[in-house]
Amino acid sequence: MTILSLKMDFPGQIGVEPRLGKLHVNDTIAQATAAGFLNTYVKNTNTAIFKTDSIDVAASDDTKLCKVVLTGTSIQLVAI
Repeated sequence: MTILSLKMDFPGQIGVEPRLGKLHVNDTIAQATAAGFLNTYVKNTNTAIFKTDSIDVAASDDTKLCKVVLTGTSIQLVAI
């Protein structure tokens, strides 16, 4: 798992929901959208992820706009 960057807060977006984030990874879309893929990164970087967020994922094989699904402590991105 290689997360190159995850940016959730852009100028002018603070306090606005839903937010649109940008995620860049060296992995495939299938790997990046697997349940729990973001969990360790989010925990280690104290990045806030909300169920109302959408994240544009740029992976090694494709780019997809995804919604965030929170199930218990697991974070999953689901392509929309």
